[in-house]
Parts: sequence; structure tokens; C-alpha cells
Amino acid sequence: MISDLARNKRSSTALEIVLKKVSGLVVGIACSSVAGLHDASINALHGLASMDPDLIWLLVADVYYSVKKEGEVTPPPGSDFPELSRLLRPPQKDKYYLYVQYGGQSYGFGINLASVEKVFLKLHSLAFPDQLYL
Repeated sequence: MISDLARNKRSSTALEIVLKKVSGLVVGIACSSVAGLHDASINALHGLASMDPDLIWLLVADVYYSVKKEGEVTPPPGSDFPELSRLLRPPQKDKYYLYVQYGGQSYGFGINLASVEKVFLKLHSLAFPDQLYL
């Protein structure tokens, strides 16, 4: 059904907008301190990543870098991301973070750095189950 919607030009635009909003909301829940929804939101992110992995990884990375203070930004745990400051300048205001623009912050979920790091590790293990680091 989703593939049928994606093929139609009018439907695909609406599907893209909805996917971004839902992804922002689910990332917001996964990265919050709401422990009861953590596993379900990780599973939802894994499913959403099967449709648009770049969007999910960018949103999670955006949350991670938005909560880290200037000078203490290190690459997320268990990933091979380059240092963000080499790629992009930091946003001038919080409202310019991708996560905020896609609605993840508008539902009142407070971000918890420990939860963000758990999301990275869990998504990484789900996306790359056979990859071993020595």
C-alpha cells in the first residue's frame, strides 16, 4: 500500500510530509526520559529506518548534537560519524535543528542524553547486526 502511495505524485508529497512528522515525533519519544515507551519507539524507528534510513539517522544525530554543549561534542557511541563541526556550522537558534523542525520537540518530551546514546547503540546493533568492533 505504501509503495502505491509513493508512486502517485500527489500522494507521495503528502506521504513524505507525514513520514517526516511521524519520524520527528518517534525520535522525540525515543530520546526522551519516558522509559515506558522506549522499546516501542526504538522498534518504530527501526521500521521507519527501513523506509528512509537517512532521515532517521540524521534526526537522531541532530538530537544528539543539539543536546551536547559546545566543546564537548564527540562522535555518538558505536558509530563512525565524522565530527559534526567538520560538516556543518551549528545552528544559530534551537528552532533551526532538524529535529525541532520535524515536530519532535513540540509534544513536550524532554531530551535525555543517556536515552539518545541508547538509541544510537540500539539502532546501530539493529542496522548492522553482524558488524564487530575490536
